[in-house]
Order: sequence, then C-alpha cells, then structure tokens
Amino acid sequence: MMRLIFSISFFVLLSISLFGKNNTTQREIAKCTNPQLIQSIKDQLHRAELVEKPFPHIVIHDFFPEEFYQNFVNQWPHPHQFAPPCNGRYSILLNQINQHKLPQKETLFWTTFNEYIIETIIKPIIIEKFLPYLHIKFPDASEEEIERMKRHFQPVAKTNSIYLDTGRCSVITHTDKPHYFVQLIIYMPKDNDHEGVGTTFYSGSRHSGKEETCWDTPPDLTYYSKLPYRRNTFIAFLQSPTSWHSLEPSPYPNYLRRTFFSPILTPPEIYIKNYGIDKYRINYLE
Repeated sequence: MMRLIFSISFFVLLSISLFGKNNTTQREIAKCTNPQLIQSIKDQLHRAELVEKPFPHIVIHDFFPEEFYQNFVNQWPHPHQFAPPCNGRYSILLNQINQHKLPQKETLFWTTFNEYIIETIIKPIIIEKFLPYLHIKFPDASEEEIERMKRHFQPVAKTNSIYLDTGRCSVITHTDKPHYFVQLIIYMPKDNDHEGVGTTFYSGSRHSGKEETCWDTPPDLTYYSKLPYRRNTFIAFLQSPTSWHSLEPSPYPNYLRRTFFSPILTPPEIYIKNYGIDKYRINYLE
C-alpha cells in the first residue's frame, strides 16, 4: 500500500512539473487515478479465468468501465501524429510520447494511463497470475530453477505502444520473441462493426526456444480460436515455445485497427541462462 501511495504521489508531482498545475492537468490525472476505476480494474483481473489451452491466456470483455473507455475514443491521437507505417502499422511508443508532439491533454492522459494504470496496477497482478506457468515458458529448466525465477522475477524495460493497423497489416504465425514473458493487448475500436479481424491462436509442437526459431511453425500446427476485434477487450497471454498466434490482413481495407500493446519482459539474466547465449544481446525495445 505504501508503495502504491508513493507511486501515485510521485507521478502526480512529476505530471504537475511537466504540464503545470492547472485544471486540465488535475482532470486528466483524476481520470486514471479514480479509486472506483482502479478497484474495478483490480476486480476484473482477479476474477478473470486463466485458460490453459492452447497456451495460458486471459480474455476479458468490457474490461474498463464504459465512461472511462470513452476516454480512449476521445483521447486517441490523430493518425498524422503516429510514426510512419512499418508493414502497414502506424505506432506511438508511449515511453517516447513527447517526440510525437501530441496536444497536452492527450499526452497527459496517455502518460498517466501508461505509467500508472498499466505499470503500477495491471502488470503486477498479471505477473502474479502467470508466474505459475513459467515451466511452460522454460520447459527444460529444473524445478529448482523455476522456483528461483519466481522468487526473483522483476520485469524490465517499458515498451508500451498504441497502434493503428491498415488493412494490409498482418503478422504470420509465430511465437513472440523469447525475452517476452506475457503480452498484453487491449482492443480499442469505437464500435463492434469490424469483428472479422482479430488475433488467432493455434496449437502445435514447441520450437527449440531460441530467438531465431520463433517463426518456424511446426507441421502439426492447428487452428484453435480467434479473438474477435471487439471494443474494450483485454487480452494477456504467455510467451512460450508453444504460444503460436497470428494476425491476418483485415477484410476491411479502409479501416484502421486501434490497439494497445504492452509486453512484460523477462530479466536479462533469465534470458541469458535459459536460451543458451553467452552475453546479453537482445534489444528490449523490439
């Protein structure tokens, strides 16, 4: 509790120093630090069922209270504010949001959402829910090693982003890079008129776990389910050698898909030891 109070106080002071002590600043901070909102988020996460097949994951519909969710709609940056598209995807890395020169109100909202709601409230609960499944992520580690990882697990680096995907944006079937622990996704459309696109899960044999094999799909790869692109949907899933998933091109060519992505990243020492490399060479901002 003291840590939480300190985090709020520190962030409020930082925000005021950056944006000034005015009514706009106070209102935007209040939207993301409202006690009822925070309790609602915690309740949703604690109640959520963790489904183990085809790999551990959580899906929560209507995750945020409707009034708060509208802030995503109202505060979503104009497409011109995003970085130039790469493979059909526009992006804003929230930890470098000042480089995009958003209006002050949007910058403050997204900074508070990113640093407080995601990093302080959501991630600790998700880590606690997924740590019991570390043996799936590290299938060759001993029980003693797994228990040691659980005791000392501390996520590193913040690479949270919001994306605008064009109709041609797609990602072939893969597992995320092995330095990921859990991937968080929030679908953020205005409506539910474009559910024909979404994240698809597959079952299949595991790859070797090395970084360069995360795209090597096995011959027994089998479609499992698709998570339709519905508004206000929260998704979290374990990265592991069997966490096969993909994003197909959109059937709506003129529609821009809006999502929030936030990977929880493993500590470097865990990555080094369990993926057989002799030095830390991964770029955590990938």
